[in-house]
Amino acid sequence: MERTYYIECKINGTQEKFRFDNKRSFEKYLKDNGKKVVVQLDMKGKYISSYPSAVHAAEAVGVSRGNIWSSVKGKAKTSGGYKWVYEEDYEIW
Repeated sequence: MERTYYIECKINGTQEKFRFDNKRSFEKYLKDNGKKVVVQLDMKGKYISSYPSAVHAAEAVGVSRGNIWSSVKGKAKTSGGYKWVYEEDYEIW
């Protein structure tokens, strides 16, 4: 049985929920839209939320998407008082 994937985020102040019936459709959405899921962590590395892209995260949290990108790429330790990682790297934390 395939797993169902969900992404929840705020877009322009409205809570949105994206549903994907399987991992392949979820990955295709991300690839087609040039997006990588980013994970928001507190300063101790505890999970807070996930967003379909750095752009979505920036809108939801109110920080620069460039700063989030710098954080997920390891050029900055934090952005907006949070740690940020790509979902594919989250297992390391």
